[in-house]
Amino acid sequence: GDPRAGIPSLAQRLALNLHLPIAGQFVRTGIAEVAKTRAAIPVNPTLSAADGLILINARWLLLASAADKFTPPLPDTAGLAASTIVWVHLSPQLAARIDPARLHEPRTLEAVLPDLRRVSAASATLIDRPWQLLEHQRAAILEDFARLGPASDGHALPGAHILAPDHVHIAPGVKLWPGVVLDAQAGPIILQRDTTVRANAVITGPTAIGPDCLIRTAADIREDCSLGPGCRVGGELANALFLGHA
Repeated sequence: GDPRAGIPSLAQRLALNLHLPIAGQFVRTGIAEVAKTRAAIPVNPTLSAADGLILINARWLLLASAADKFTPPLPDTAGLAASTIVWVHLSPQLAARIDPARLHEPRTLEAVLPDLRRVSAASATLIDRPWQLLEHQRAAILEDFARLGPASDGHALPGAHILAPDHVHIAPGVKLWPGVVLDAQAGPIILQRDTTVRANAVITGPTAIGPDCLIRTAADIREDCSLGPGCRVGGELANALFLGHA
C-alpha cells in the first residue's frame, strides 16, 4: 500500500495541505503498471513544460502545521534538506531540459541543480524507512480528526459503548457489535466507511482505522494505531501501522 500515517497516504496529505492539484506521480518503469491500478492520480503522465514544473519529493510527510509556513516557490529554485531535494520549481526553459520519465534517477535533477537557486528546507520531514512513520502518526491522526470532525453516521448495536463521543468520527456503513468499547478520552478515534468492529473489541484513541476494515472479536486496539483500507485485525496492537489490506 501507499505509505501513510493516519488516514491519507503521503501523496494525498500533500495534496490536502498544499491546496494544489497534483498532475501526476512519477515512479520507476518496473512498478508503473501496478501503481496505475492503485493510484487516484495519473502515473508517469506526459506533461507539458510550457508553464514550468513544480516537483515534490513523495517521501515528504507534510502536516498542516508545517504547510501553513510553506509558500509556492519561485521559478528555478530548489528546497534541500541536507543533500536531498524536497521540492523544485523549474521554469519552462529548465523543465524542457529534463526527461520526466527518468525523475526517479537522482542524476536527472542533479543535472539542472547548478542552474537553480538553493534554499533550505531543513524543517521538512522526509521518510527514509517505513518505521519512521510511527514517530509521526499521533500528530497525523490528530490532524485528520481536526479535518473530519466528530460524526456518528454508522450503526451501533445495543451494548456498544462510546466514551467521549465528541472525539469519535464514525463514517457511514460502520457497524459496532454488542460489547464494543470506543474509548476516546485520551485521543480521537476515526472509523472510516464500511468498517465492522465485532463483539467485545476495545479501541483506544488516538487511533485511525481506514475503510472496509474488520476488527475481530475481543481485539484490543490501543493508542497510536493507524490501519489502512481493507485490514482484518485481531489480538492486541499498540503504536502499530498497517499500510492496507493486511
